[in-house]
Amino acid sequence: MAVITHLVGKLRHAAMANEQVQAVMYPLLNYATNLSNPEAEVLVEEALKCWGVALAVEPSVAPQLVGLLPNMSQLLKRGKDNSAAFQILEAYLLLQAGQALQPFGEVIAAALTNAIQAVSNAVVASCGSSSGSTAAAAGNGPAAAGIVARPGGTP
Repeated sequence: MAVITHLVGKLRHAAMANEQVQAVMYPLLNYATNLSNPEAEVLVEEALKCWGVALAVEPSVAPQLVGLLPNMSQLLKRGKDNSAAFQILEAYLLLQAGQALQPFGEVIAAALTNAIQAVSNAVVASCGSSSGSTAAAAGNGPAAAGIVARPGGTP
């Protein structure tokens, strides 16, 4: 998988236009991102890198890459590789292939909601780990940062 990624990354469109590269890359991407395959668990990270590189070197989305979207749906539901998955989905949008994402809109929305909630929970947890009085006493509170409340509630 890494060899194909490197080849496409270096040769760019020339590699993507080569039928021999296509004959290896697309089936390999399909296999490595299909979670029903036992080897997919160890291949998926490299497969997502290759998928992203394939999208980055072309001016439009190849039909074979559109055909991988059901696998992306399963990856999003799993939730482990969402950072890489979101970058790939962004590439589809930037390459004017957003209509291909429409059948997966609910799954994408749920994955985005879960990601935002996880970030929100992490922020709350990190803020909740130190109380305001402890932070102020340690010189880390708003006053230490030069933020002083003014009448009317604005700093």
